[in-house]
Amino acid sequence: MQLNFFSSSSYKSCLYFNNTESLFEYNEIIPKNANSDTEKDLDQNGSMVIHDNSLHQVKCNKINKEIREYFKPFDDRESFCLKDTLVLINWTVTVDKKKISNHECTKALCTFRGRNYVAWYTSDIPTNFGPLKLHGLPGLILELYDEKKEVFLYAKGIEQKVKRIEEERQDIKIMSQVDLKKKIADAAKMAVEEANRFSSKMSRGLKTTIKISPFKSIEME
Repeated sequence: MQLNFFSSSSYKSCLYFNNTESLFEYNEIIPKNANSDTEKDLDQNGSMVIHDNSLHQVKCNKINKEIREYFKPFDDRESFCLKDTLVLINWTVTVDKKKISNHECTKALCTFRGRNYVAWYTSDIPTNFGPLKLHGLPGLILELYDEKKEVFLYAKGIEQKVKRIEEERQDIKIMSQVDLKKKIADAAKMAVEEANRFSSKMSRGLKTTIKISPFKSIEME
């Protein structure tokens, strides 16, 4: 999995599924040149990049039509759960075909949460689940990307494996979309304050430019 927002980040990801539910897990692969304590490095423009190696989980359940997303936002030590609804995605299936890992795949298109996606799925593995929250096709998605190539996923392997999808944790904090947006705004404010404190400690005569890039995520709406 690759996210190409302001810089390019690689992720290790896995999709597990049975007939009624799925679990998609991903966490960032930290570059070797990143600082081991702060997990920060510089991109090609000299801007600081903060990496996040916490485990993100997206659980989809057909029975209760619910999605639960688990993550540790920003620098929090506490894990959170974002509740969502398993909505019907309006896919357009095309006649285009190609092979991926010896499976014949069909091209399908959809718009979801502000992004236009292209998916290549195979009917050889009949499941409606897919990576992230992209589901509803008559086969397993083996390649997925948005039209800007900011989000890109590609299946490297398929195997039968037993993994227990754990029950809901009782100690976890449930968040709404409103809670998440407030947390993002608070984090941006803290980043500006921290940058200003750093600037004030620099020697006189040195000019600094502080630019906080707008927040970007997989879901834009």
